[in-house]
Amino acid sequence: MPKKTRGKYGLIALSVLMALLLWFYVINQQNAGNTQNTVQAELNYVNAGAEYTVEGPDSVSVSMWGAAVDSSQIWAYVDLSGLSEGEHTLKVNVQPVPGALFTSVNPNEVTVNLAGAEEKELRITRELIGAAAPGAELGEVVLSTERCIVRGDSAALAAVATVVAPIIIEGVSGVLNQEVVLQARDADGAVLHGVTLLPNQVQVMAVAQRHLVSREAVVELVSEGELPEGYELGDIELEPEQVNLIGYSDQLQNISYIPTAALSLEGRTESFTTYLQLQTPAGVKASPSQLLVTVNIFEPESAPVSGMPEIPGDTESDDEPPVTDEPAEGEAQEGDGDSDEAGNS
Repeated sequence: MPKKTRGKYGLIALSVLMALLLWFYVINQQNAGNTQNTVQAELNYVNAGAEYTVEGPDSVSVSMWGAAVDSSQIWAYVDLSGLSEGEHTLKVNVQPVPGALFTSVNPNEVTVNLAGAEEKELRITRELIGAAAPGAELGEVVLSTERCIVRGDSAALAAVATVVAPIIIEGVSGVLNQEVVLQARDADGAVLHGVTLLPNQVQVMAVAQRHLVSREAVVELVSEGELPEGYELGDIELEPEQVNLIGYSDQLQNISYIPTAALSLEGRTESFTTYLQLQTPAGVKASPSQLLVTVNIFEPESAPVSGMPEIPGDTESDDEPPVTDEPAEGEAQEGDGDSDEAGNS
């Protein structure tokens, strides 16, 4: 062989070798630190005839190199297209996983049994999860369909006690519009997976409305300012002392009193009457919205002047004569007569 030809083949071989080395180097750099990742993935059965129920493994083990993903990113399935009733050994397929250099599944084949299906029809039960927004009341919950066909083998079908639509209403206010996946459950409420539901989901619509309520609250007078020196504040009369509040239940539940606008006492020297507006929270109305306030102000009476002498005899009545030691006129005359008779004797 000519030397020129040998040199040409040598260069080709050297180029291929260098390309392989470069490829391994790039792969090792990109996946430095990556290890094998193995997860349990759900095994799905597709394209089964509606007249059959499927019995087979629920999951398979999927191993990947060059990618770290969880089971939710893996789609493992068995294709049942064109199969008849009976037992079949079928290949397990795995859709390509982004970033994975190599993927394997264990087992790579499974035994599947197709059996003739039975069915029964059940009414869908609404299960409300959570609570509507405070003050809101949930109205009628409407489903796109009220009944569901449950299909499966006789044993699985016998275990189904109810079909449930779990509806999340937590914090709902206004219009509720959800698409809910139906669940087949046994008598204890456990979810069953060995049956087919037709339909398997429903549309849910409802309205959560807030209703107005009323309650009584005590009026609290708010005042500001001071009276001039020498004046005192008497009674303050409020009419009415209680008012009726109207609002949503969550707005009123913590309100026991309602304040007035500030009543100014600054510089007041006389009693007066005025109207004050009630200060209600936003969205709450009071009936009546204002009240009549009567304020009594007076100047204290002057105190008695100190140091004046007391007038004697103030405690005796002017109608009674003064008491003396002299005998009365009649008594004196009788006494004189007695003396004369004694002298004569």
